[in-house]
Amino acid sequence: MWSWQDHRAESGNVSQKKAIVIANPAAGRNDVRGTALKARNHLEAHNWSADLVFTAPQVSVADKPGSWLSKRYAGTVDRVVVIGGDGTLREVVSGLGDEVRQTTVAFIPLGNANVTARQFNFPRDIEANIATITNSTFAAMDVGRVNGDVFLAMVGVGYDALVTAMVGAARSTRPGRWFYSLRAGGDVLYVLSGLMTGLRLLPRKFDLHIDGTSASRAYPTIWISNTRTYAKSWSVTPAASINDGRLDFHACKYAGLIRPLIVMRRAVHGKPAPASISEYGTVTTCRIQSDKPFRWQMDGDPMPATDKLDIEVIPHHFRIVVPE
Repeated sequence: MWSWQDHRAESGNVSQKKAIVIANPAAGRNDVRGTALKARNHLEAHNWSADLVFTAPQVSVADKPGSWLSKRYAGTVDRVVVIGGDGTLREVVSGLGDEVRQTTVAFIPLGNANVTARQFNFPRDIEANIATITNSTFAAMDVGRVNGDVFLAMVGVGYDALVTAMVGAARSTRPGRWFYSLRAGGDVLYVLSGLMTGLRLLPRKFDLHIDGTSASRAYPTIWISNTRTYAKSWSVTPAASINDGRLDFHACKYAGLIRPLIVMRRAVHGKPAPASISEYGTVTTCRIQSDKPFRWQMDGDPMPATDKLDIEVIPHHFRIVVPE
């Protein structure tokens, strides 16, 4: 894994550095405000000047809360501390733009899935995560870009997008949010949604262009992933690495119930599906195209239907503070 050390810290330079804490008060089921205050206190105790801001409801269609705030502070701070889920982290990284390469990002994961934190083996204890935000050890992180938007984990089309939409609808209810927050609740919800979707899904034809080559066939679902972790603990691309400069793809060949169930069972155990069922590989650029608009998801969020997705990897796009 690529990593850096903060040489200012190593050289004994104790000049005060600046940080901004951006917290999403709607994240997960935790005390976000209390955690944010503790994070600011921890920074100040370690000779950091720290401001604290909370995300608010979306300002406009174009401005996500985390993106708007990070744009405001881009280029003015040494470290951005993000408190929330993967969606909040994505918004902040997207809002920082090119300044993200000059800014170190720290992350206190309080979402439900916390895919990014799982990739870097973040501790699950909140207090332990707060202690990491002043670390001087960093790791590089690739991101993907799809139709101009940044994603951290994955893009999914077909069957996966329908399942994600169904899970999202369930999570929009109070009982659904509670159930998803349980240790195995997310897995159960995905399996049930997968079974319901599999009963009525017909495969459709996608043109899949990978690094200049093209394949056209009836794929029920395609994943383009930056991470090996999917949802809370599954893996639809078990060979994926978050900082290898490439994206991984998984194209499932069959609809119905039996073979998708095999894919899900293998994903639960972090293993690839048999070659007779799924195709795997890596890409740097990719296009998924169809003759009719199709549903898709980005980092677990349902997106408006489109007839084309242009996807690319941005290697080592930013550096994230990791446990020492």
